[in-house]
Parts: sequence; structure tokens; C-alpha cells
Amino acid sequence: MITRELIPLSRREPVLFILSRLIDIGDDPRNSKLCLTTREKLLSRFSGQDLERFKYAAFSYCWGPPEVAATQTKTKRHSLADMMSGIPFHSCSKVIQDLITVARFLQLRFLWVDAVCIIQDDQADWETEALSMGDIYRHAFLTICPIASQTCQQGFLARTTETLNTSFKSSIADDIEGIYTLRHRGIRSPNKDTWWPLRIDLDLATWDRRGWTFQELSLSTRLIMFGQSKIHFLRSSKVVSEGGDEYDGCGIDVDIGEVLVEPHGQKWHEKWRRDVASEYSERELTRRTDKLPALSGLARSAAVRNICDYLAGLWKDDLLAGLLWECVSRNNVVTTAKFSLLDSFDSPGSYIAPSWSWASRDTFAHFGQKDFDTGYTEGFRDFRPEYTTLDAWTTPPALNPFGEVSNGHLRISGPVCSLPSNLSLMEDKDMIQKRWRASVRGQCIAYCSLDWTLDLRVNV
Repeated sequence: MITRELIPLSRREPVLFILSRLIDIGDDPRNSKLCLTTREKLLSRFSGQDLERFKYAAFSYCWGPPEVAATQTKTKRHSLADMMSGIPFHSCSKVIQDLITVARFLQLRFLWVDAVCIIQDDQADWETEALSMGDIYRHAFLTICPIASQTCQQGFLARTTETLNTSFKSSIADDIEGIYTLRHRGIRSPNKDTWWPLRIDLDLATWDRRGWTFQELSLSTRLIMFGQSKIHFLRSSKVVSEGGDEYDGCGIDVDIGEVLVEPHGQKWHEKWRRDVASEYSERELTRRTDKLPALSGLARSAAVRNICDYLAGLWKDDLLAGLLWECVSRNNVVTTAKFSLLDSFDSPGSYIAPSWSWASRDTFAHFGQKDFDTGYTEGFRDFRPEYTTLDAWTTPPALNPFGEVSNGHLRISGPVCSLPSNLSLMEDKDMIQKRWRASVRGQCIAYCSLDWTLDLRVNV
């Protein structure tokens, strides 16, 4: 299945982007030694048509919890020379060993793996490479995703399928008894419109919930995903799964990067808010400080093509709509106390983004509609901007303007209206968050929702 899908794609446009480092696994499968190579060595070796035909595979995987991630194959400043002279196959993490096996089968000699191709204890190198993530995944011939692996020490080629054992005893012959074992066979679905093999494999995996994998999926042009039950090939909106299933969509948007890098007026702003900021906001990160860096490749790709200023997850020319977000917690329950929330904004050790950015929070960010639809019609007519000043700026590090920020400021001026103190809690059975209704002389003037816990026994 894999080679059948890749053959029509071999005549692709020339790869003009060469990475700082790649893993060279060699062209002789009998040689188990691989090495880290550099851009300079690649450029001196490939030129002209050879450079145009040059291709590599990128790797998108889960490191796992800190104690497991600490054991994987990494490049550090003290080991850089050793990694360039040779890396024994048996010393690689199990997930990388399986990656090399797949790459040799596909005749892909060069690989990009973040743990090996980025110097992990060099902050400057890390920021530089994080800024290049958009190019790394967009220019890769193929992105290989072991979605069934939850850590770097878990391989993905030795497929394990859950089984169900049930006892059996013959009703005809008493001496015949035993156990039946049932397992998922992975055959073609009789109804592909309601049963997507890839969606099932993703729901069983942690890969689809991790922060870094979001932009890796969004920026890749074609992907092979190794799931718990099947192998899947993705290109644009097309999915081909092992066993013969071919279908579109299944809730996976693999063309975000394409939309963001093509000028579409306000269309890409709306897609950023709905399909990037909202979807990414509830992804999980081992380090909270990775919230903006893990999205920096996608942000840079959009900024370069659309020529606009990036503000810690928002865009300056879309600032009004970008500020219209609210926190929506998992299980519809807000668990953050007010004082804990305020402390998180004041503590420099946990600073991620300015409080007016959705990136400052660890919950799902829901953006309002472009027509300011609140879900209610009572008392609301003729929406229009009333501000006289709206401006914002942030201070990112010099190396990656789309990564971490040290501070941010928002300036807004316009009419201010006081709300009455007697807010009434609404019975919102269909609403995700609790809301209060503010009225003057019986007429609704505002709906309010809080992003911290509140004792509802207290008269608000």
C-alpha cells in the first residue's frame, strides 16, 4: 500500500530547503551504523539535478513522560562530534530503530528526528531550529508518524492487537471445552461513511493530543501513520488505510498549512482562530513554556506569506476578532480558582503569554463568530466596533520572534459601561459555561461568564 501511494508522488517539485542537520542511514542495509550529517556536507555532495532530487523523511512522534524521554537518543554539545562520526543502530531508541527499518524499505536515506538533529542543551540552536519547523515538515518528502507509540522506547512495527477470551463448553459433548480468542482483524469497513479506521487509531493514541504534533501534522504534505490496528496514508484530504479503505476527512485537517501560506484575505485569519488556535489550545505539553514555540513553525509560515505581525498567538491585523475568546474547560467544569489564576499571571516562572492571549491559558479557547453571535438574540442588534484605539505588542526573544515572549501590552480605548451588581445566574442547559444575565429596568444589556471557579451559594 505504501509504495503504491508514493510512486505517483516521486516526481515532485525540487526541494529547495536543506536542513541544518540530518541523519544519514547510508545506502547499504547491511551496514548498521548511521551518522549525523550537516547542511555543508550535503551541499558539497549534492548539486544540480541531484540536489533537485534530494529528499528526506521527517519524524513526528511522542517522547513520552520526562523519565522515559531522558533515556532516548539525543544530540548534546558534548556528543555532537560522536554523533557525526557514527551512531550504532543498537544504541538508538526503539522508536528510531523502527523508523530506520521503514526508511530503508522506502529507500529514503536521510531522516530528520528532532532529538538527534537539534542540539538539545543549546538554547540558541533549539530556538533556531524551532523557527524552521515549518520548512522542515513542509519540504519533507514524507512524514512518518508512529501514532501507536506512546513513548520513544516503544516501537511501532511489532503490532499488538487487543484480544478477548471467552470460555466455551459444548452442549452436545461434555468432554469438549476450551477458550475462544477474538481479535480485531482490520478488514475493509462495510460503511466507510461512518467508520474511519484512522479516526479509531487516533482515538486510541496519545499522539493526536500532544502539542508539538499539531503543527507537524498541519505542515506535512504527505504522511504515513502507523496505528494500533492499521497503517494509514494521508495526502491533503485523502486517506488510504490498510485493507483497502479510501475516504476523505474523518475530522483530520491536513491542509491548514496550505491555507495559511496562501493569501486569502480574511479567510486565513478565520482558519487560524477556528482550526489552529482553538484546536491547538487544548493540546498537552510536557513543558508549559513550549506553548508558543510548538506553534512557531506554523506561525512563521503564515507570517511570511501574509506579511503581518504576530502577537503571542494572535495577529495584529486581526486583533479585534482575536481578542474575542473565552475559556471552555474539559468536562464543562471550570476548576481554576480566581486567586490561583491571578498568581499565574504574576509569577515570572510560569509566564507563557500576556493575559489577553488565549495562549496564556491551559484550557480550550473558544472564539466568537465574526458577526459577534452570542447564542442569544434578546436585546442585541446592530453590532459594530466602538473602540477608538486598539493596539498591542509583545517582546519575543531575538532568535525566534514567533516563540516565547517575555511580556506583552494591550492598549484599547472606547466607551465604558458599568454593569449592575445584581447579576442573575441563567439556566443554560445547552451552554458549555455558566452565564449570568445583566439587566437594567428589566432589559438585558449583557451576558457574563467567568473563567475561574465561583461559589454559587454566594449572592453574586
